[in-house]
Formats: sequence, structure tokens, C-alpha cells
Amino acid sequence: MADLRHNPFQEPCVPTLILDTCVVTALPWNSTVWELFRAVRAAGTGRIAIPEMVLIELLAQRGREYSSALDKATAAHRALWKLQFVDIDATHVWPAVYSPEDSLQKWEAIYRQTMEVLPLTREAAVEGLRREAHRLRPARASGKTATGSRDAAIWMTVLEQAKVDPTWPVYFVSSNVNDFGPNGKLYPDMADEVNVAGVSIEYLTDLDEALSRISRREDLAHDDEGLAERVTAATTTQALWSFIVESMEGQQVAGAVVDLDDEAPFAEWESAWSELKVRMIEVASWSSAASYAVGPADSPVRTLAATVSILVGGEARRWTRRMGSGDLEPAAFAIDLRLLFGPGSISVASAGEPRSFTAAEDDAATAMAVRLCAGHGYSVPRLLQHQEEL
Repeated sequence: MADLRHNPFQEPCVPTLILDTCVVTALPWNSTVWELFRAVRAAGTGRIAIPEMVLIELLAQRGREYSSALDKATAAHRALWKLQFVDIDATHVWPAVYSPEDSLQKWEAIYRQTMEVLPLTREAAVEGLRREAHRLRPARASGKTATGSRDAAIWMTVLEQAKVDPTWPVYFVSSNVNDFGPNGKLYPDMADEVNVAGVSIEYLTDLDEALSRISRREDLAHDDEGLAERVTAATTTQALWSFIVESMEGQQVAGAVVDLDDEAPFAEWESAWSELKVRMIEVASWSSAASYAVGPADSPVRTLAATVSILVGGEARRWTRRMGSGDLEPAAFAIDLRLLFGPGSISVASAGEPRSFTAAEDDAATAMAVRLCAGHGYSVPRLLQHQEEL
């Protein structure tokens, strides 16, 4: 995805939601709100953004939270390991969790892929410090000192954005009522700033209320012809192929061993395949469909959303702590992707982890395994005859 750190003056004139740190912090990584953010972005009829200062605060908070939890878990694991009747280092059995750096990278990717990041200008940063020094809102006194330079910098970014085109509304969403104002109303001196600037800024404390200004969600039947047509189209298959290859090729993944000499060709599951080479994919099914109508009620831009189950076949090396990586072997797995079909575009909103095949997917997965082995020099014994019968 393109770099979202750009000049706000280059943006098209559409309604803009600008979110404060406290609003975004409340969203878990698997919240459906991220999908709605992507739908709005794909439709191009509204903007969802965060000031750069918010991004800095978010990553700092996520980093502290993760590092604290990891430190506590590590200490507990070491204490428990000392009570075991073994003579090896506890790190050999420590669960494979993300490092703090990897965790932050994933969070930053979520933020940048779903929201625009409005740059922190020098003017906004300096004004934020000035307001804290003079105890001007949203900065304020705190005992003998002052606080709020970051909040002031965020507010200045909101004002700068509203001035890009004063005829289009900006919705500023924050539950920080102590610094910006209670009961959904800005403090009088901040409201005066908005009036003097001649811009339109509506201050909201509830994210759902803010999102309702630019979007709405409608259910769509699973058998809707429009959805089936989009999911099974060649362009969708190509988009899925590109996503799987770009995100998983060469990586370590979990998957089933393809053993066509066995009555159950996927009986053995390995949690650590390395150097994956994707050879084929296939759409198995789709479910949990929805339709987003994004934009003005009299001129909505529809974005379809569906959870699609994909069968993936390829080659990879089994990896073990003792033996390292082995030879390339055929491997396969299923994965569930949440797709967004916008006007002339397809994007992946979220992806699950590789999983084993369901009973309903077994026949299609076996057929794919036979094609995989036959096409890449592996032996195809009696299951080929079984596949022909299917």
C-alpha cells in the first residue's frame, strides 16, 4: 500500500473523521471497525485520519503494554521452569510470540493501512509547546507545572486540516472530555478558534456516532448473485494469488504434509514449514457477507465485504530445532481472508492463520494435492484413481 504520510493539502475535498488517541486505543486488532475504515477508504467518499502525534502516542502505548506483559510472562516462565525435572535451557520451549519490535510493526501496519496519517507540522508542534507554557487549552495547569502539549499539537493539526477546504466538514472524535470539552461541546475558547478560522469542525465523543455520518452497513444474503460473481471472478483469484504470494512466499508457516500414499493425505500437521513456495490456490467457499453503503444517503458508493476460505498448495521445508530445514516437500493449508470489493478494486481487510482443512473442504483439497504433486514431479499413487472417481 502506498505511503500514507503525505501533504493534507493534496487530498480531495470530502468529509473527514480525525480520531484522537483514546478512541483508537480502545479498538482491538480484530475489531470489525478496521474493516469499515478500509471500506470508507476504498470508496473514496470520506477520509478517516489520525494526526501524526496520535500515531506516536499509539505506538508508545502499545509498546509499553506489550513489553510489560512479555516481561511478566518471561519471569513466570523461568520461575516455572526451575521446578521442572529437566536440565535444558527454558528458552528452548518458550512459546513463539512476537518480539516487541514485531508487535509494533504489525500495529503500525494496521494504523497506516486503515487511516491516513496527517503530518505534524513544525507550526503545530511549536504552538503545542507554547500553549502548554501559557496554560492555554487544550493544554492546562497541573499543580505547579503544566501538561497537554501533545493534545495541543493534535488540536492544531485538526485546525490545519479543517482549513484545507472550509466548505467540507471535519469531525474530531475524542473521549478526552477533560481536555477538549464535556457533553460533546468544545470549551468556549476552542469553539471561538473554530469560528474565527471560519471552518467546520464538529466535536464528537462517540466513534459509532461519528462513523454514522459517513457510512452505514447493510446485510447481504450469502446467495446474492452480485457477491457470488465478484468472489468467483478471475480478477479476484488474481488478487488472492498476489496477496498469498506477497505475504507468505518464503515465510515460515503451518501446514499439512501432503502424503498421497496414506488414506488420509493431510493427516500430519506441521507447525513450522519454512521457505514456502506457493504453487496453487483455490477458492473453497465464502460466508459472513455484508454490504457497506458509504457516502451521502442520496449517492452511496457500495463496497461488498465477504469472508473467503482459500486452499493453498505449495512446497516448503520442514523445520525442527534439532535437524534444521529439510528437503522441499508438498504442503497445503487453508486460510480465511476478509475481502473488500470496492468500485473497481479488491483488497484484503484481514487474514486468519493457516489452518487444517474442514470435512467439507477435504475433496477439493485432495484434488488440489493431486494436481500439485503431478505438476511438480512427486509420485501420485492410487489416490489419483480415487480422485478420478471424485
